[in-house]
Amino acid sequence: ATMDIASGKEDSAPFIVWRGLQMIDIDYFKGEPYELADWIKSRLDRFGVPITNFVFDSGGHGYWVQSLTNGIGVAVNRKTVQEYDEFGNPTSTHLEFFNLRSQLMGKLEVMLKKGDLSCAIPKDKKVPFRKNETARFFDVLCDGIELFRVTSRNKKTYYYSKDEFKERFKYSPGEMDAISLRMYLELDTRKRKQPKPVIEDDAYDDLYSTPPRMYRGYF
Repeated sequence: ATMDIASGKEDSAPFIVWRGLQMIDIDYFKGEPYELADWIKSRLDRFGVPITNFVFDSGGHGYWVQSLTNGIGVAVNRKTVQEYDEFGNPTSTHLEFFNLRSQLMGKLEVMLKKGDLSCAIPKDKKVPFRKNETARFFDVLCDGIELFRVTSRNKKTYYYSKDEFKERFKYSPGEMDAISLRMYLELDTRKRKQPKPVIEDDAYDDLYSTPPRMYRGYF
């Protein structure tokens, strides 16, 4: 799951659920900032998403989800991160980009053009749009294409920011930002260490309550 953290008042706060590289559900937070962490936990539980598979924008309102310590907080305005190929070899791709946000958008653009991403969310689904309005999910994504405009800063590739988009369209492109956060997990294609399995307290009760069966020379 990925989420562009926001207050849900002035800017939309989309929470996207993924199955692999397919978007299967989207929901939006509306409420007070202190309610955000519990709201996220309820959505993760609903879809059976472990907190270790939750990626969120840790800047700004990300302060309110600091309790989700096992989630993956991403500060998109910071420097780029090292990328690895499927064989675990470091690449120099990250050196091309101005910051981490541009790196994520660059990765997203490549994967979209290759057809690696898909969406099972109905394109006519109504989603929050500007103030007290709604729009089709498909139309909001089409507006988001504007975010793939690039220029150069310090001789590095720079993708237009959320603020630059907002100045033109008068709303925040939270959906595309939440989608780009999914790319953070694709920058390192090495097999990630999985959390240790949880063993329940009563897991071995049957072992000790069942009388041993006798075998020849063994029990």
